[in-house]
Amino acid sequence: MIVHLLTLVWNRWRSGMLVVVEIFFCFIVVYAVLAAGAYFAEQYAHPLGFSYENVWNISMEYRGEYPGAVEASERTQRLLQAVRSIDEAEEVASATVVPYGSSTYMRSFELKGHPVSVLSNWADAKFDDVMGIQPVRGRWFEEGDESQNWIPMIINEHLAQAIFGKEDPIGKLFPTMSEGERERRIIGVIRDFRSGGELSVPDNYYFEYAVSKDTNAMMPRDIVFRVRAGTQAGFSERLVERLHAEYPDTIYRIKALVDMRKSAMQTKLVPLLIAGIVAGFLLLMAGLGLVGVLWQNVSRRTREIGLRRAVGAGVRDIYKQILGELFVLMSFALLVGTLLVLQVPLLNLISNVPVSVYFTSLAGALGVMYLLALVCGLYPAILATRIQPTEALHYE
Repeated sequence: MIVHLLTLVWNRWRSGMLVVVEIFFCFIVVYAVLAAGAYFAEQYAHPLGFSYENVWNISMEYRGEYPGAVEASERTQRLLQAVRSIDEAEEVASATVVPYGSSTYMRSFELKGHPVSVLSNWADAKFDDVMGIQPVRGRWFEEGDESQNWIPMIINEHLAQAIFGKEDPIGKLFPTMSEGERERRIIGVIRDFRSGGELSVPDNYYFEYAVSKDTNAMMPRDIVFRVRAGTQAGFSERLVERLHAEYPDTIYRIKALVDMRKSAMQTKLVPLLIAGIVAGFLLLMAGLGLVGVLWQNVSRRTREIGLRRAVGAGVRDIYKQILGELFVLMSFALLVGTLLVLQVPLLNLISNVPVSVYFTSLAGALGVMYLLALVCGLYPAILATRIQPTEALHYE
């Protein structure tokens, strides 16, 4: 039966080639959309490493010249006290990078002859309380850490595994990233801190303790604070007035992390939604095209199908022939498409994507395309089963 179907398809390869090309491109688009969706679903399942509920962010933009490290630290301390003075604030902290923000700092160092990239952040001793960060080893920064002659560091488990393997990193020196810098010593390990949000990749990450005496450090530019549950947004105007009373030459933008999270999610998911809509229209157009081609094919083969009915072919045999030819065409196009998309994981063209994402999306795309073939082939197959032997005799 399979050899017979392959022969029939080969004899009509000119008319089927356009169908194969259409199916191929449709499969590629569907696979890409499903792969992106599977990738985001995979990332969403990982822990964030912090809590964003009831947390607000204050970003500051200086109108004049940006102050030096010592002055910036003094300004930040005064602003922290101003935020603590409002009744709604439970805990206040500062950091250079806040969750769902647009800022990131990437640094790198060599480890056993290979470059290692790491996301960096500078935070104070209260940042863990505000963000709900729980160290799994060691501790968070404490008041008095600035008196050390080395820089305290907190790294995530991902980075600890990359540098130290199964060894306990607490108390060990962090690899040097540039000449002449102060040594860094690890005092704590956290699970993760995915500042990009649920859809970002778990990556190497570390915190440095922001101290004013280190003029080479990146000083915190943002303030985060946790408010009591049920607090309404109306307090923000009063808070801006309080901050302007301290430093009127600064622009303050106050946002809830819940709103920042929503914006960050939309930024990443809207393109995926648009791609999904495009893929849906492409599937619809491909489906209509398949129905039209098969319908025309059945109309042209009235004599052939009628003769098959005359020599004893049943309804099931006609179904098998019409749907079988379509599935052969579909399989050829999908085989070429599968060989193409498998090159992505085999050649590691895209980093930080789990292998399971590729194969899950591949299985989903194949299932969608075969389901499309079944749905599009049913009606032409039904029309073929209605052809009677007498129609073949009268067919011109």
